[in-house]
Amino acid sequence: LQKLRSGQDFNSSHQYPQLLPRRHCGKGLIDGEKSTPSATLYEFPWIAKLFNRALGYNCLGTLISHRYILTSENCINFYFIPDLIVLGEYDNFREPDCQLEDPTDCAPPLRLYEVEYVVRNHNDYRYRIDLIRTTENVAFEDHIQPVCLPLTSELKHFRPSQYTIAGWNKNSKNTTGIIQKETIYAASSAECQINEEHLPHNVLLYTTSHENVANRTYSGGPVGAAVPSSGRRFEQFALVIGPVERARKSELTLKF
Repeated sequence: LQKLRSGQDFNSSHQYPQLLPRRHCGKGLIDGEKSTPSATLYEFPWIAKLFNRALGYNCLGTLISHRYILTSENCINFYFIPDLIVLGEYDNFREPDCQLEDPTDCAPPLRLYEVEYVVRNHNDYRYRIDLIRTTENVAFEDHIQPVCLPLTSELKHFRPSQYTIAGWNKNSKNTTGIIQKETIYAASSAECQINEEHLPHNVLLYTTSHENVANRTYSGGPVGAAVPSSGRRFEQFALVIGPVERARKSELTLKF
């Protein structure tokens, strides 16, 4: 079975099935009151780890439906093709995962899903994304939920002034295995000291107060914000692809 496949061109005359959840998504435990970098249990239940049995853990992705994980094209190549998706992870060092304030409040175990194949967007450099299809349906649980994507016209044109990124920090100064989160701020090319002529139109520049916050362990992960839609829910507007060369404290993401 070919693990890395090329995607098909969009056909406007074709009736595609609706695979993305519109109402039951983005329902993590949104916690805007805490200023600590450590996420709470159930706060980011859509974050996935891309894992290869021979090479280990490489990048992040986002659960978007029962069968698909969204990630950056930078994360997958002929040398690294994931064969397992890890879902429901919160603390790398503990099993089961429990709330920091209440060790009796614990999540179910993490889940492993086999990869059937990866679909690559083959002919549009503006959207350097991959879709990972699992061999079986992902069961949604308290600690495993799909993220929301901006499917409506209103959300597609919504531009928050700040976003949240999250993932596992492998910085040597970091001793916790818990998901770390960071608030980032939309920035202009002038602020980042780069020439925007060399950037695709759908690249989102942002700044952060921390050095290299979007390092390799954040690549492929979600860039989003809590939006007031059927309550508050997390909407993914972009994904992390990496730092900007020659820029100061700025990072590149792909927005949808």
